[in-house]
Formats: sequence, C-alpha cells, structure tokens
Amino acid sequence: MLVVLIREGKALIINKNLKIPLLIFLGIALINLVIVNGGQHFSDDPRGIPIVMGIFGLAILIGYIPLITCGYYLIRKNQDVYFLNRLQVVLAIVCCLLGIAQFWLVITGVCPDNSGLEPHLLLTANLQRKCLVGGSLGYLPEANFIRLPGTFVSPWHWTWFLISSAFFAFLTSLNDPKITWQITGGFSLFLIMINAVISGQRTAFLGVPLVLILLIIATSHISRWKRLLISFLAIGLFLLTTLVIFPNLAEGRMESLTGRWTASPPSEFVIDQTQWTLRNSRGLLGNGLGRGTNATRSLGSTRLLETYYSKLIYELGIIGAIAFLILVTTLMTEGFKSYHQVRNSHLRNDGIVFWIFIIIIGYNPYWYPLDTDPVAVYYWLIAGVMLKLPSLTK
Repeated sequence: MLVVLIREGKALIINKNLKIPLLIFLGIALINLVIVNGGQHFSDDPRGIPIVMGIFGLAILIGYIPLITCGYYLIRKNQDVYFLNRLQVVLAIVCCLLGIAQFWLVITGVCPDNSGLEPHLLLTANLQRKCLVGGSLGYLPEANFIRLPGTFVSPWHWTWFLISSAFFAFLTSLNDPKITWQITGGFSLFLIMINAVISGQRTAFLGVPLVLILLIIATSHISRWKRLLISFLAIGLFLLTTLVIFPNLAEGRMESLTGRWTASPPSEFVIDQTQWTLRNSRGLLGNGLGRGTNATRSLGSTRLLETYYSKLIYELGIIGAIAFLILVTTLMTEGFKSYHQVRNSHLRNDGIVFWIFIIIIGYNPYWYPLDTDPVAVYYWLIAGVMLKLPSLTK
C-alpha cells in the first residue's frame, strides 16, 4: 500500500496536525534504538541481543500506526463504514459461539480442569489446559475458578476482544440502515454479554456493561427516548436472565470482582507499577526498546509490566511516554473535530462511538490493551476511519 500511495502522490500522514507529534514520537523511538539498545549491544553485559530486541520492540510499538492511513483510504463511501461494522459483528458471532461451546465442554468435563496440576498452577490459566479453540485456559470447579481464552491465546486477549466488539455490535444494532443487520447486531451484543459472564474475566464482566451504558448515553437524543429506554431495559433483562440461568456463576463473578477490588484496587495497582518503573528507569531514554515487551523475552532480559504507560516509561523513558501521550491526545482532539463536522446522523453516531473507543483504549492506564491483538489493530484503523468521516458527508 505504501508503494501505491507514493506512486499516486497521496499523503502518508493524512492529518497535518498529527504530523509533528507522530514524527517526534518516531524520532524518540529511533534515537532510543540507536543509543540505548546500541549501547547495550556493545557493552560488557548486553543481557541478550539488545539490537534485535530493539527492532522487535520498535515493530510492536509502531507497527500498527500505518493503519491510520489504511483506514482513511480504504473507506470511500458510507457503505464501507457499515461493511466494517457488519464484518466485525459476524466475527464476534462466530467467536462468541465458539466461546460458548468451549464453556460447555469445560463445565461438562469433556475438557480437563486444573486438577492434578502443580499447586501454583491450580488457580491460573495455562497452556496445559486447552479446549476446542484458543490457548491458556483454567478451570477448577471446587474453587469456583474459571478463565476462558475463547478463540484467542489467553483470557486477557479474549476480554479485550469482547469489550472492543461491543462497540461494533452496538453500532450495528443502533445505526445500521437495514433492519436485518440491526437484529444481527443485537444478537451479537447478546452473545458478547453472555461470554463476558462465562469467561470468568472480571474486566470483561465489568467492562462490557459499562461500555454499553456509556454508549447508550452518548448516542441518545430527546427524539430517541424510546430507544434509550429499550436499550436500558435490554441490559436489565440480560442481567436478570443471567442471575436466573447462571445464579452461582453470576454470584461467583461478583464475589471475585469485589474481592479483587478490595484486596488490590486498580488505582493502587497502577500507582505501584508507575512508582516501580520510575525507580528502575535508567535516565531520560529508559532501558531500551523491547525491555518491557513480553514478546521479546526469548531475545534477552525483559520485565513484564502490566500497565501500558509504565511500559513506555521503562522502555523509552519519561520523554518517550510524554511524546506518546501527546500523540494520542492529538488523535483524540482531531477525532473530536472530525465527528463534529458530520451532519449525517448515522455517520455522526459512528464518529461518537469511534471517538469514545479511541479515548478508552488510548488513555487506559489499567493493563495494556494497546499491546494486545486485535485491540491495537482496531485502535489505529478506527482512528483513520474516524478522520475520514467528514469527507464522506461531502
């Protein structure tokens, strides 16, 4: 695509206000690769293969950013936006049906639970227990413990797929011009909420309903009070149905959520990670690209950091983290300007939902969705689509 754009004389950075923040961030990353990773590579204690780690770390850090340009140029008309939402809805339905099948196979004993594993593995998802699809899985009925990966490599990836898919499913059920796709979107939303409960992941159990409530409020208007009321009733009916059909499961999720929140509040978790990172970050340029990236652990010494901005500080230093924060803030600001220029009500709703997705994922301090597939793909692709919306109305 890069070659095609150059041959046709089209801009690679499609928003002029993004150019400086993007180039600054890329410049800091390249300087870090040359100075920090390069210096480590030729030092007496390289702790692995720093240059290769840096290249992999750089690819993971910026590899999906060109999707902004792809999303911008791939969307040529309104129907392309609807197609994008519909495609994701179909993917969500397929994945969620497989997730429900996985849950049934696990609880019926077709797939083995964690019994018989070493003590430290009993209450964790691990690759020794796979079932039908996906990777790391954990199930121990006597402890009311379950962690399902769905169709992804881990429960954490599955969680953020469910949360991300809720945006597309909501848009299709609310905004698609065809009633058949509205019904399909509503069905996918129902499956997403079911999987958020049975997956065992606290973040999905809490995140999916909160996202839906936020989107309902953000896209509601006085003339749509009936749709607003129906949406809230639908969520209430779902929660009631869950309590009736899966009473023990729902109770277990609530106990797990409140217990974890009490034992380790998210705010304390984020603060602890940030403080540790600041204490262990070497200078303004950090510890080098790849040093906080789990995917590069086979290439050298790494540190698993479970909050995204702590990882940026650890690898790129405080300057790099600030540069990235400026980039996502500029992206958020330009997205806000873009959807406010749209007069078509359907496209405006798309813009609002996309903009909320950009904010939640870009500023999220808890864990690392921007390092997680496919959320990172959605983030940068949707950013490009959002910036294209004003051109579609013209």
